[in-house]
Amino acid sequence: MNTHFQSFIKTIIITCVISAIFTSCATVSYVPYVSLDVSKKTIMKTVEVEKFDDNTSKTEKRNPVFGYAITNPKSLVGSLNSELASGIATDFNNNAVFASAKLKNDSADYRIRGKIVKFYGKVRPPFIVYPVAVLLLSNIAILCGMPVLVAEVDIELELSIYDKKTNKLIGTYHAENRDVIKSNLYNDKSYAINSFMNRTLSKTVFDLREQIIKDEKKF
Repeated sequence: MNTHFQSFIKTIIITCVISAIFTSCATVSYVPYVSLDVSKKTIMKTVEVEKFDDNTSKTEKRNPVFGYAITNPKSLVGSLNSELASGIATDFNNNAVFASAKLKNDSADYRIRGKIVKFYGKVRPPFIVYPVAVLLLSNIAILCGMPVLVAEVDIELELSIYDKKTNKLIGTYHAENRDVIKSNLYNDKSYAINSFMNRTLSKTVFDLREQIIKDEKKF
């Protein structure tokens, strides 16, 4: 058998075994959580946060080959649209973005409608493992610290705020953040995908908060 082909087969087998070991030990249960400081300003109005619209694709929720998605419905402790609405309402209320923010408030001044454009969190082998290893004609790349797992996070959210009495649109706010973390044979960071996901979620909510605060005169 051709030596190059043997090396290619060995590399695939080693990578698959390593990936299977890493992902089999992973904890896939995930709860979205926003962790931010108190807002620098408070809009002295009350808001009601509605259940979010989930516009994410099926591909984002699907487990990759030799990997897993923490945004898979089986990994999520609750429904994504409800959990995000609850998390943002809690942050806006407890950290004084608004005077009051609740999931249900019939007498609220404003209503917040949220849209989940992207909510992606996956751990998988990097595609570059195979061609690079073949070019090097050996498994030295992996043994020398080449990434064998990649954790990818991509969160994109949109908030629209309406006057609850007139249904007039006050403003639409959009934010997106991404993160990529690579793990090699000696330093596995993929186990922290939940923390990376919530860190990116918090950054995204912070960006939304900043945009809303800039529009405080509209309220």
